Amino acid sequence: MTDVTVKTLAAEIQTSVDRLVQQFADAGIPKSADDSVTAQEKQTLLSHLNREHGSAPDKLTLQRKTRSTLNVPGTGGKSKSVQIEVRKTRTFVKRDPQELNALPRKSRRSVKRKNKLSVRRKQPPNVRQN
Repeated sequence: MTDVTVKTLAAEIQTSVDRLVQQFADAGIPKSADDSVTAQEKQTLLSHLNREHGSAPDKLTLQRKTRSTLNVPGTGGKSKSVQIEVRKTRTFVKRDPQELNALPRKSRRSVKRKNKLSVRRKQPPNVRQN
């Protein structure tokens, strides 16, 4: 693949040259308007912009409700039915793969284990009486 200059890349993606030069500088690649840009530098810029602006959500939250009815004996021989609603919330946090590779091997295992177990459970019972 041929290298393109910063000016032609800016025209190709329809942005200003100054903004593109600034984005390259933010990504750690010093460039001027007449410098050429390789495919590797484009990929580095793209990954930096995805990290900066958040291309994918970091958290996934699953919510579940279970409803059941419980018959409770009341006074005078009458039974009372109580509706019980249990709400459970699980949140999974997505880790950055570069962050995992930077960790030592033992802590990498513990982080992976924590990712599986980093489930946050909330069970606030809502009790309604009929």
